[in-house]
Order: sequence, then structure tokens, then C-alpha cells
Amino acid sequence: MVFTNETWLNVNHTISKSWTDETAASTSSVPIGKGEHLIICHTGTTVTYSFITDALLAFKSKKSGDYHEEMNAEKR
Repeated sequence: MVFTNETWLNVNHTISKSWTDETAASTSSVPIGKGEHLIICHTGTTVTYSFITDALLAFKSKKSGDYHEEMNAEKR
């Protein structure tokens, strides 16, 4: 069996919570991760439970909205 999936990664993506002390030096000032994002598509197999060689497709989004609008057969 072969399966495909896609996901995205927003610019400035960070964890939502982290441990810090009371000093300003330990806190993060990363902007909200909206806007540009990386679109990642890959194909795997249940035969070897691994990704298929050369099946990765990753590209920088040109829009800040729903990434599905940029998914089409022309991306290589």
C-alpha cells in the first residue's frame, strides 16, 4: 500500500508553551507564525514503513492563505 500526505509549516513556527524563568532574557519574542509558509508533500509505503525515495516535494508558498490553492499537478 502506498499513501501520500501533505502539511505546512508557518514562518516563525514555534511551540505554544515553554518553561522560562522570570528574566526577560529567557523569553522568546518570535512574531506570530502567519503569512509565508513551507508546503511539504511526501509519499510512503506500508510495505517497508518508510518514505519512498525521491518522492518529497517541498516548496515555499507564494500566498498567505489556504495552502491547498497552490497544490496542483504543475508543482515538481
